[in-house]
Amino acid sequence: MNANAIIRASSPFFQKYVLSPGMPAKRHLAMMLLGLCFTAPLLANEVLRIESQAAEYSAQIYIQEEEKGSVPEKEKENDQKRKKLGIGETVILTLVSDKPQLIGDPSQIEWTIEEGENLASFQEEDNSVIQTLVIRNDLSQGGDITVKAVTEEGREAKITLSAIVPEGISAKHLRKSYDRNHPDFNKRGVIYFDLPKDGDQEMAGASAVLELTFLPISVNFRNVHIIERDKGCVPAPAEGSLAAPHDPNPAPVRLDTKNRLSDNIGCREPIAKLKFYDLPQTHKWICDWNINVDGKDVKTIQTVEQHFFYDWIDVVNEIATTTVSKFNCSVSRSTEKNNKHVFINQSK
Repeated sequence: MNANAIIRASSPFFQKYVLSPGMPAKRHLAMMLLGLCFTAPLLANEVLRIESQAAEYSAQIYIQEEEKGSVPEKEKENDQKRKKLGIGETVILTLVSDKPQLIGDPSQIEWTIEEGENLASFQEEDNSVIQTLVIRNDLSQGGDITVKAVTEEGREAKITLSAIVPEGISAKHLRKSYDRNHPDFNKRGVIYFDLPKDGDQEMAGASAVLELTFLPISVNFRNVHIIERDKGCVPAPAEGSLAAPHDPNPAPVRLDTKNRLSDNIGCREPIAKLKFYDLPQTHKWICDWNINVDGKDVKTIQTVEQHFFYDWIDVVNEIATTTVSKFNCSVSRSTEKNNKHVFINQSK
């Protein structure tokens, strides 16, 4: 169709008010297209939209509640509208319109996943204004998910979400108390119950319970299970060495709403045994932290080393010191009289 034909078929509005008889056809066409550009928002299908509401708050909201006691309801409401979702999360999608009559018969609405079909699925295939989308929890890589809703009259709306997988781990010593009114709330450093206590002079060793947080905290990973896998000891256990095999928890652990789990570090050796070894000595365990689904590891999030150090403070009086470190946390203890564990959090 040439320019004159387009002009003849154009809207009477443009014929009467925008275009003048003396104007060349090509200029008529340019003016008409310019007018359409400015009126496009009115003609586009912007009266329909898809709103999203995550079933869980992000880990950051729960962490803020722990630290501050409460989070404003508006902030929590906005958090649930986030477009980034952790693997395993559920999100409620709702087709809405400023003109409800444009939605038509809710039972005729068709929902489809246009992009990222391998990342998520609908919980049910029922047609209605509300649809539930579940992000797969066995993903090794995230990506974008575009969902489209189409009404019985062909009107459509789209929304794009992002599936996020754990990308790293941060660590702190465990709080002495999680009661905000307790004087130890802001103090960190807890020993593992089955390893030497403060004051023990017969047993060398030190321990700590670490609070691991799986990142990012801007999403929720509470439906993700994590397992620690042994990757060897360096140097390998041998005669004259204190190095020993690593035996991590064989069961996957589900993350909590703060994307957290606890990790125990530590060691022990009787003083009576240490005197037969040349000190100082060091060794390390190497381990992978993996996402585990139904007994199968699907992704390694981070490889970590746990370091052990033994030395004599006073070999004649058989006073030893031990340091254990993992992530950015360390704990030390000697066998001196009135000894205590010393907990250190080092910045990365």
